[in-house]
Amino acid sequence: GPPADHTTQNNTGTYLFLEASSPRQPGDVARLVSEAFPSAAGMCLSFWYHMYGRNMGTLRMVLHETGARARIPLWEVTGDQGNQWLQGQIPIASSSSFQIYVEGVRGPSYRSDIAIDDIQYTLTACQMMPADATPATPTGTVPTTPAFTGPTPTPGPFDCDFESGLCGWLQLTDDDFNWRRHQGVTGTGSTGPSADHTTGNGYYIYIEATGQSANRTARIMSPLVAPAARNCLQFWYHMYGDDVGTLNVYIQVANLMGDPLWTRSGTSGDRWLLAQIPVAGLTMYSVVLEGVRGNGFRGDIAVDDIAMLTGDCPPVVVTPSPSAPPTSVTCSFESDFICGYQQSQQDDFDWTRGSSGTGTTNTGPSTDHTLGTNAGYYMYIETS
Repeated sequence: GPPADHTTQNNTGTYLFLEASSPRQPGDVARLVSEAFPSAAGMCLSFWYHMYGRNMGTLRMVLHETGARARIPLWEVTGDQGNQWLQGQIPIASSSSFQIYVEGVRGPSYRSDIAIDDIQYTLTACQMMPADATPATPTGTVPTTPAFTGPTPTPGPFDCDFESGLCGWLQLTDDDFNWRRHQGVTGTGSTGPSADHTTGNGYYIYIEATGQSANRTARIMSPLVAPAARNCLQFWYHMYGDDVGTLNVYIQVANLMGDPLWTRSGTSGDRWLLAQIPVAGLTMYSVVLEGVRGNGFRGDIAVDDIAMLTGDCPPVVVTPSPSAPPTSVTCSFESDFICGYQQSQQDDFDWTRGSSGTGTTNTGPSTDHTLGTNAGYYMYIETS
């Protein structure tokens, strides 16, 4: 096994590993299952692995298409690779939604610990690394994924300002309570909006924190969205109060939801804020909004004016309310067009568009601000 993780290269970091000591037996398999990803082409799975020990076993990566029993071998390395972290890369392409299985196979003795660290799934093409990684031979049975319970989404109008109802959005039944359609102030002081975003006198949806306990969830699901290479999910949200919890956005493909595509926690002040999230999918999907109740009753969370735009998320002029003047022009840097910004020729070096962490440890952000996940992008200066 490794003396330290790959990320920090010291004792403060963490990694995942397969412990080969007793009671493990030769050939035992440890399997790590990823979230569900939408269909993709030209993507890349990148990771770092450590396989040091004279009786080393096998590390393999297998693609499992959602709703199928087929296991597609992607990558496999066997045997002692030395006391070092090595980078692995796998080009990913799938015509349907899928999950990645990371499988570690115990070698003939206890000297076969296998470790992995810094796994990334990016929207860029890459080459197989190492080039001679042998395609895996699947072993064992495919673990089942818990089925989604609740209403089944159908094609319909996605955009909704909630002035005339929920527009085909469905309250889910695998949560703890429901979103409410409301006009005006909420029932609790010092939390929630005083008016909707659309007109200042209309309707919005929100979660009422009073009467609920901490960490209880409310979920609402969109109609099905047709496949598109590039879409932009746009909505306005209001998170005001000392006890505000979390607002999560998920993409549901078939019956599976992975980790949140976008997340926000805590109070953002008594104001409506714009969220824009790039979404790509070559199969039908739905959007799920999840409100998580915080630690107290002053934790109402509201959403209004949801829309699915075609193409990249555009730079927008932010108008906090219908009567207020424009305040700023925003760019989230989710598109490689970077909203028309250009690198100056009158400086010493260029800004870099990045996602997840920067290329140097112990400096820079770990995620972007827009999405709060590894899928989002930002601009930074690389000083190495």
